Amino acid sequence: MILNPTKAELLFRNKLELKGIRYRTQVVIARYIVDFLVGKIIYEIDGSSHDGKEVYDSIRDSDLKSLGYKVIHIQNKDVADYKIGNVKQIKEKPQISKEVYIPTPLEQIRLDKQKEPKKKKTRKWANKFKNHKSGVY
Repeated sequence: MILNPTKAELLFRNKLELKGIRYRTQVVIARYIVDFLVGKIIYEIDGSSHDGKEVYDSIRDSDLKSLGYKVIHIQNKDVADYKIGNVKQIKEKPQISKEVYIPTPLEQIRLDKQKEPKKKKTRKWANKFKNHKSGVY
């Protein structure tokens, strides 16, 4: 819960509640605190505190997107006119692109060795006693 929400944040919260959308506020994700979390969508209400922090915001957005979240920024002045999508759209999970891991040649050799079936080692001295009938050696 936001201790001192801005007017824009209160208005946005009311819009979510009127639509019957479940949300969380001031959620910690990774090392960031997001304004509103609805499913896998993050709504950031940007006011004067975000002025001059465009680089930080872009790094933060890319980090959150890599975790599978969709980030939407709304300016304070635009909250009143912003139309929240229907609940069905919000609940859909965004597609996460998975990177393909390509091992280095040395790693590939190690991986290939791990996949090979292990050969059973036989001891030369064990064969001598294998066919011996007596139980005393």
